[in-house]
Amino acid sequence: MYELAAKEGNIDALVNMALFHEYGYGVKQDYEKSIHLYNKALSINRSHMPAVYGIGWIYYKKGEYAKAKSYFKEAVGNGVAEGYNGLAYLAAKGLGEPKNIILALSLIEKALSLAPLPLGCQRIIPSILGTIYILPYFWQKVNAKP
Repeated sequence: MYELAAKEGNIDALVNMALFHEYGYGVKQDYEKSIHLYNKALSINRSHMPAVYGIGWIYYKKGEYAKAKSYFKEAVGNGVAEGYNGLAYLAAKGLGEPKNIILALSLIEKALSLAPLPLGCQRIIPSILGTIYILPYFWQKVNAKP
């Protein structure tokens, strides 16, 4: 059903098919196919944010952090929590830029301030868990004696 709607250019079906290929739901996992479907959705409507941050996550998973960052920044420019979440991951892990825990926490806070999260709940939860993971490191640095 999604395949037929996607072939007819239904943007939501294209994004859903991209997700299927991203995670291997009922199809072979294929990041390139997912990127193709997200790009097809974006060619119909460049401001469709699930496609924007979705392609950002694919590039993140592929280790193409500069590309991921550009898509996350585009989502942030549209006030989308997923964009902040993605940028927080990059900052917290030092991927494509120096590690910056303080920035990561700030970005997670901004993401969480945008709740309720449309379509993004499955990806924002790891940010909350990331906060729990990096807070001890943060407090250790703050309370370190010179």
